[in-house]
Amino acid sequence: MYCDSHTQDALFEQFERINGASGTLIVLFNLRRIETGDFELNFDAPYDVREEERNSLRAYLSVLYLKPRMKVYLRGKKVLTTRILSTLLYPYKYNYTAKNMKTCAIKEFERCEQKVREG
Repeated sequence: MYCDSHTQDALFEQFERINGASGTLIVLFNLRRIETGDFELNFDAPYDVREEERNSLRAYLSVLYLKPRMKVYLRGKKVLTTRILSTLLYPYKYNYTAKNMKTCAIKEFERCEQKVREG
């Protein structure tokens, strides 16, 4: 569902739409408009919500999680999830290290300590 509210209270009111004790509500905001004036996602069609480029939200949700452990439903139909790593031909593991200020400062401190020991 599209949320055009600008206040926090109006946003939290959207969660009242969840029926039952549990559930998920996907809230979209800041949607762009295409040349025709329509939003980039079509909410009126009876089939899957699709972007202008014909990418399916159902296809996106099917590969969203690395190890899918929950059932995902879109418009009342179950989304068949796939393990994305099992579909890749040449999987590659990349260890990412964050480059935030604290990490950079620690590395710089270690370099300075080593220069002091050497010098």
